[in-house]
Amino acid sequence: MGVGLVWTGLWVILAGLAAAVVLALILRWGAACRLSTAPRWVAQVHLAPTALGWPRLRLYDSTRRRSRKPQGSRPAHRSAIPRPPAGLPRALRREGAALMRVFRIDDLTVKGRFGTGDPADTGAAYGMLCPLLYGLRLPISSDIAVEPDFTRAVCDAQAELRVSFVPLRLVGPLARLAWRMFGPRP
Repeated sequence: MGVGLVWTGLWVILAGLAAAVVLALILRWGAACRLSTAPRWVAQVHLAPTALGWPRLRLYDSTRRRSRKPQGSRPAHRSAIPRPPAGLPRALRREGAALMRVFRIDDLTVKGRFGTGDPADTGAAYGMLCPLLYGLRLPISSDIAVEPDFTRAVCDAQAELRVSFVPLRLVGPLARLAWRMFGPRP
């Protein structure tokens, strides 16, 4: 009787894990990316399901200190940087649009101030930026505000981008991308 109870418990745990995986694949997930330049460059990327109140997963945070390895653990020579597969650029050209359609931009916020140090150059740069910043009608919720600073050379900006996606919709485009990269060549 005790062995049957153990097997029943294992099956319940496996069923719960399978349900969690299916739920994670079909829920819409949100990703937030934050960039800031003042007082120093900061980048953060978080991921979380949008439908549930689950905590955010930190994918990248430039403010966290990385542990330093002791000097003795370094290899004597550094190996070459691994090269991407040869078919990657061609595969991305063909499947990149399908991958991008999976992601939906929910919100974009950009606030900044810039100056070149020379008022004439700052005015010319701002004049070239204005049609791009304020003339485009974006189909998303966006708040873009860039101010010129004619008195000094400065670059101060904050940007936040929120996107959402359903992980199950990534399977098809990623499978086609992998097939184009590693599949048989015609």
